[in-house]
Amino acid sequence: MIMTVSMLGTLPPQKALSPYCLGLVTALDAAGVRLFFYSFSNLYPAWLHPSKEALEDPTFKKIDTRNLTVSTLLTWYNPLSWIKAGMTMKTDVFHAQWWSLPTLPAVISMIYLAKRKKIPVIVTVHNVMPHEGSVLFDWASRLIFQLADHLIVHTKHNKKTLICQYQIHANLISVIPHGPLTVFKTGIQNFRQHRQISEKEKIVLFFGTIRRYKGLDILIHALSKVKKTLPARLVIAGSLWEPWDRYENLIRHLSLADDVIKLIGYVPSDQVGALFSAADLVVLPYTHFDSQSGVGAAAIAFHVPMIVTDTGGLPDLVADPECVVPCSDSNLLAEKIVNVLSNETLQKKLKNDARKIEKMMSWERIADQTLSLYHQVLDDRR
Repeated sequence: MIMTVSMLGTLPPQKALSPYCLGLVTALDAAGVRLFFYSFSNLYPAWLHPSKEALEDPTFKKIDTRNLTVSTLLTWYNPLSWIKAGMTMKTDVFHAQWWSLPTLPAVISMIYLAKRKKIPVIVTVHNVMPHEGSVLFDWASRLIFQLADHLIVHTKHNKKTLICQYQIHANLISVIPHGPLTVFKTGIQNFRQHRQISEKEKIVLFFGTIRRYKGLDILIHALSKVKKTLPARLVIAGSLWEPWDRYENLIRHLSLADDVIKLIGYVPSDQVGALFSAADLVVLPYTHFDSQSGVGAAAIAFHVPMIVTDTGGLPDLVADPECVVPCSDSNLLAEKIVNVLSNETLQKKLKNDARKIEKMMSWERIADQTLSLYHQVLDDRR
């Protein structure tokens, strides 16, 4: 019997969770699941987004699936769209993605209506705790967790946090990893040549939204120490969720203006590959984190060596413990960066590690685990 699943999240051209959802639905489709996906035609007003940028990216690759039906009925401003979606839902399982507070009305409405129809509800929790300590996000999460029949998180650390912070029984939480973001492996161009960066200079990449908890200032301090040992450029690519002044002042104070390439703003999907292909090292210097990293998942897809901090699920992205550093330690971070960039043998090892991790967290495996969970939840209902 073919499994029918309704899923709530985002798909292209919406940005948000689209790279993750695209990987998941493509793999589930290949596994023979009949999917009905509820995406948004209007996720929330652009002025509400901290970067104030457009919420769509027309450069995403086209969806290539056999058993997927996509509805863009949902809008942030029309409660009737959420109610209609929930009322007309005919499915074995309802699987919702939970990641952002503005989506709460649609998410909670559809979960409630699914429960009214006795449809089991699974929720993938992308942000176990709010990045900026929002009390409202914490309240919304508790409400969703109470209604869900089962929760999915991406790391064991996230599961432990759910149990400790929200008193959820361990049997109601499954750990299914975040798959590699192969969606970005298109349109790759020679970033080095375009930016006239010599092969002798190493490229360190900081990618993604620029927010205080991501520790960019720590990485900039580390770069000033790295430059004393070897030639390196720091590429900063991502949208601003906070004022840039503090970072610009720090770059000038440390005399790094010629050593930092600033690509401030959203990087379109078809340009992401050029950055990761050119990078010698990706650094995730986060100061705290209760999620799994889409940036890390992209680095794994491109087999780029990574250095991460010891917070949240970040250590799961690397196999070598020498690539994990304490949070907020710019001296040790600089030491580890130099160690990787100056050792070609180690670089090859880390690239091979990334290939192994990519296989371990492949979308095929994720689809199998997710499908098994769907069957488990249905069996528990019988």
